[in-house]
Amino acid sequence: MAVFNNTGASITPTLATRYVGTADTWTSPTADLAATNLQPCANGAWTTVAYTFNANAGAVNGYEVKIDFGNNFSSNSKYVQVIAAEVRVTPGLSIGLNSSPPIPELPNVAAELQRSKRYYRSTYPNGITPGTNVSALPALGGMWGSFQSNNPGGGIGVTFDTEMRTTPTLKFWDRVGNTGAVMSIRNNGPTWTDNASGMIVEQAGPTGFLGATASSAVNTYFFHYTAYADFW
Repeated sequence: MAVFNNTGASITPTLATRYVGTADTWTSPTADLAATNLQPCANGAWTTVAYTFNANAGAVNGYEVKIDFGNNFSSNSKYVQVIAAEVRVTPGLSIGLNSSPPIPELPNVAAELQRSKRYYRSTYPNGITPGTNVSALPALGGMWGSFQSNNPGGGIGVTFDTEMRTTPTLKFWDRVGNTGAVMSIRNNGPTWTDNASGMIVEQAGPTGFLGATASSAVNTYFFHYTAYADFW
């Protein structure tokens, strides 16, 4: 990573790591790499700091990386700025300080959002909390639609653009935030109805789901949903 030092003097940050014995249980983490000096950082300049180390196999359960800049901030005018921080596998590199680290692999926001869809996805716009009233947003925040053409209920098939890690937990809302509900608009006139029916999941899997409404009315139904398939 790159460090800009504005503390008034040269500083030497340290690196330390810890891991846990049980996945995501941080009650008593175990030290792996003890506090180790990184490259000295001159005042008023950018410095690249990098260190190669062997991580304990327990890192698969959770791993913590700590960078300590020391007691060098005696006033609020003193600071350090950090950019391009990255932890990655670097086979073949020697253990210890690294004066020529690989260029950081920092994907753009669009790529990160697409990658995240393996674990979580939402029909709400980015930054909008699921269940929020979206009746004032353009296109109601991008709701999904299902045309009901039969009786007693219409159905819809949703295919995920990225396969999820496992069968997700699904949640649904209408435009004003009623949980488990859909909204409708009558086919013979622009009459919106919130909480028009419940949403039923017929089948679901990592690649999508089949849903249906419980209503027997012939309307067009809309809904927002989230799909969650993370590790906890």
